[in-house]
Amino acid sequence: MWSDRDSAIRLVSSDIAKGLFRRINPTILDQFPVIERQAFPRTLEDIKLGKSVYAQILQAIFHTIRTRGETIDTLEGIALTILEDVFSRLSELELKGELEPNRVVRELEKAFTEHPSLLDRASVVARQPLEIEAEQAQHLEWELEHRVLKVIDDQGAISTAFALCEQGHILTAAHVALDENNSPRRLKLAFRYGDVRARTEKETREHAIVRVSSTSKDFAILQLAHQDWREFRSCGLLGDREDQKRERVRLALRDENSLRGHPVLCFGYQAQPTRDGHRFKDPCPVRATVARHKPVRNIEFVDKYGHVIHEQSCLVLIIAEGEERIGKGMSGGPILDLQTGEVIAMTTGAQRMGQIQQPYKNRKERLPLAEYGFGVLLSDIAESWPEFEKCCLAQQ
Repeated sequence: MWSDRDSAIRLVSSDIAKGLFRRINPTILDQFPVIERQAFPRTLEDIKLGKSVYAQILQAIFHTIRTRGETIDTLEGIALTILEDVFSRLSELELKGELEPNRVVRELEKAFTEHPSLLDRASVVARQPLEIEAEQAQHLEWELEHRVLKVIDDQGAISTAFALCEQGHILTAAHVALDENNSPRRLKLAFRYGDVRARTEKETREHAIVRVSSTSKDFAILQLAHQDWREFRSCGLLGDREDQKRERVRLALRDENSLRGHPVLCFGYQAQPTRDGHRFKDPCPVRATVARHKPVRNIEFVDKYGHVIHEQSCLVLIIAEGEERIGKGMSGGPILDLQTGEVIAMTTGAQRMGQIQQPYKNRKERLPLAEYGFGVLLSDIAESWPEFEKCCLAQQ
């Protein structure tokens, strides 16, 4: 019987192998289902071909990860470069006619030993990036821009919120809406609108009201005074101006397993400079990928001293090297599934220190923040707040 851990490792092994085969012999991908059956036979009847070097490679990758996986400690920023280097060396061996399964094992074993915690990275490296037409990407960002709001507390700290429906329900993170005593903060909301070269920022006159909150799932529902909400709507919130009528992005209650490996777009306000030192006044997009193995994991957020301050089950997002990171201020912003165009989660825990219980080991590990992001599924929010389905989903 396959254990959950074996299944996760098999999934990642297949990802690595596909990436390898794509480089050294793309035509073999047509036979990948047969290779998988031979490498991982359920019964003797599954073995219908003679020995295949490719099946041996796949089995060798699986064996390496399975036996050396317990040494995996932390995810490193150079993981992509390492795997690229491994693939490059293997490609050279292929050209020389020296590519043998035991050489593959040695190369991969060396990579995983010297640079641990590559399982999450491998799923990002091996998958082909989703190509989105510029016009479609622009439309999706336009839609999100007309639903996100800037949250400003009485200390001037910036976070993000997301307008869910015409009834004025606004979603944000509980750690944004509540203070350390779980009392509502004094929050003003702002909506930026207009031409990109001449933005106008409209701020609420009154403080937002916290209608619903859950610290265990880190979400809160805000509501504005009637006059503030009406003015936001007249400025284009939810895309209601006559010259902006387009198909809206939809909200979706999705199971975590249906999101494995999906590319997503996180959207929100950055409260700090980007990697190149630029400061954005407008909300920013960040691309990421939902973890392929065990996409929801238990996260312990810790302070600078390593003390656990909050524990939460989160959707795990992996950020590829070179992409902008999910920065402080994006908490409360929407996470959009780029394959379906649906908002499926809310960003949480942006730029906090944290520890993660990885699915391939028994102990926790410290997270490199720039390469992970976390989300709260809308399906989890709906479980705690029944009005979500009755009102927000019903209006779509």
